[in-house]
Amino acid sequence: DKQYWLQLSPQQIQRAIKLGNEPYQTMYGEVIGHLNPPGIDGFSADFDANFVVEQVNFLTTENPNRCSQPQKPTRVFGNEPSWAASFEANALKFQQMGKTTEMLSIQSSQLQPRQRTYRLDDGELRMTENLCSDTMSDSLYGWKATLKHDGNTYQGCGMAANVDATLSWANTYVATSTQSQGFEVQMTLNPDHSATTRYSYSNGQDPLVERGFWQQLSPSQVQVVMTHHQQQRLMSERLFTREGNQLKATKEKVGSMVYPIADGGLVLYPATIRDAGV
Repeated sequence: DKQYWLQLSPQQIQRAIKLGNEPYQTMYGEVIGHLNPPGIDGFSADFDANFVVEQVNFLTTENPNRCSQPQKPTRVFGNEPSWAASFEANALKFQQMGKTTEMLSIQSSQLQPRQRTYRLDDGELRMTENLCSDTMSDSLYGWKATLKHDGNTYQGCGMAANVDATLSWANTYVATSTQSQGFEVQMTLNPDHSATTRYSYSNGQDPLVERGFWQQLSPSQVQVVMTHHQQQRLMSERLFTREGNQLKATKEKVGSMVYPIADGGLVLYPATIRDAGV
């Protein structure tokens, strides 16, 4: 399992500490953020990247062994009275204890970075990004929820879907154009956002391996940062743009210097396409 150094804000740290009943208590968490290179020294220096937490989606000390759980949709819930709702297609599945489940049709939605509003037939659901505590459990959620339905107002917390929408980048890519120069480049982007670049040589020289991380910058661009080279510290960054089946980078940043990549850039293809001769 891949490990990154988790960088939380002071407020997030304080709220997380309050969940625990003992020092160094194990927790399960779902967080949203971005990756940064590790520090030169300190605790983070032993990791390939820092995970900078922008939002806590879910944090709990109850049953922390949840890393293999299936994907779940966005859902909201509350107590006094007990209620819950989750998204199914274009509807909201609304449940109250002791009552029949209702399917509430979603007429329209307005999605902003910090707030989501869903218009219903007879009301609305509003989710606002804010740390929210469930009074019935030792858990912390990333959204406050207000549901207006059938003349009643329900208050509670919410969780966004536990889905990484950027995993389409995860694959192994190769550059065949470099074979005439005596070496081959293979770049692997893993689902856990770790990355490796392997340089193999036709003269029998041992391959060189770099490792680091990747993250999507836009639907057509991915950042790949190498932070270690043969177990030594490294800082190398390439921005790849997706053009059809290929990824292309024209520049490389090493340390603070930016260099053009020779021969018009580095072009990589998914290994499965290369093997199929496409």
